[in-house]
Amino acid sequence: MNPITKRRLLCIATRRSGHHAFLEWVLAGAQQPWTYYNNVDVTRAHFAAARALRHDGKSPDSGHADTPLLAFSVEDRRLDQVLVWPQLSHCLPPDAKVDIILFLRDPLNAFASLLQVLDRAGWVAEDEDRKARARARHLRSWASLAREFLGETDHLSQHSDNWRVHRLHYNGFVGGAGARDEIAAALELQAVPLQTGLSRFGGGGNTFFSDKSGYSLSPEALEARWQKVDAPARRVLRAELLDGPNADLVARFYDAIGRRQILQDARSVLG
Repeated sequence: MNPITKRRLLCIATRRSGHHAFLEWVLAGAQQPWTYYNNVDVTRAHFAAARALRHDGKSPDSGHADTPLLAFSVEDRRLDQVLVWPQLSHCLPPDAKVDIILFLRDPLNAFASLLQVLDRAGWVAEDEDRKARARARHLRSWASLAREFLGETDHLSQHSDNWRVHRLHYNGFVGGAGARDEIAAALELQAVPLQTGLSRFGGGGNTFFSDKSGYSLSPEALEARWQKVDAPARRVLRAELLDGPNADLVARFYDAIGRRQILQDARSVLG
């Protein structure tokens, strides 16, 4: 009898990138039983730090999962933080097939979504310092992952000969079947439709839109999120993404994903 192939999947993303919806789709098409560890904290042992869910909808009874596929997500961490994570060798052993997915959403819409979440959570003027820290952390992690996404750094490919590295952006994943077909083939997934409901794995959608009928992953709506923020948030978008130190990186990212029009529209509207 052939031994069951052990597989590991690690998705590295930022908050509001849409990676929960992506992972919902991936695991819906997985061809073996899986356990998913949500938003792993890279500073602690992953079993203690992440909420887990199994393919049968149950949580593991203990810290050990014996399913053939183990999937993990890490969000809002710089790449160097993830790669020096002490638990990395335990989660991604050399005797398993390992897929690393670098998953990013365009920064204007991801950042606008983050600002909306902070507002919906009831943050008020007195929380501006906390808001500023949250924004700074998000942008540091986005910039680190974007440089890797664009090939301006190559830490992932150089870190382990055992890893297969995939770079995927949410705009393309939601907006076209071609990107989904490509990643499905690379990850050996069964063909499944794009999930249009809310992810079981968390994310702002579960928190803020679970009571709204008809909520769906409309590419048009997702790429226009930046247009829905209020005046103070618009000033933040302009200062942080259009005029700030990451402005050139932001422009290169939009060019790379074929969504330069979003940036041009934002420059026109936001000044």
